[in-house]
Amino acid sequence: MHIPDGFLDAKTWGACWALGGAALTYGVLKTKETLQEHQIPLMGAIAAFIFAAQMVNFPIARGTSGHLVGAVLAATVLGPWAACVTMTVIIALQVCLP
Repeated sequence: MHIPDGFLDAKTWGACWALGGAALTYGVLKTKETLQEHQIPLMGAIAAFIFAAQMVNFPIARGTSGHLVGAVLAATVLGPWAACVTMTVIIALQVCLP
């Protein structure tokens, strides 16, 4: 989302997609093992909060802006693999928004 179109060559983004897909698959499997059913609504609530918080931009020097990163919050509350799944959903939703 922060890299201009055409900046990366096909072998770079292809490798990133493959590694990201493998990590996400492993994350889903580990989350299914470790997450208890009563924690699933917490995943949704954390995802909604992070999604909204990341939409708030704040100015940085020379006309650029930054935003909050919620992965640390998600990992602290949910654990690393559930945070991986949660952040994937959040980023996928942000990519789909105009």
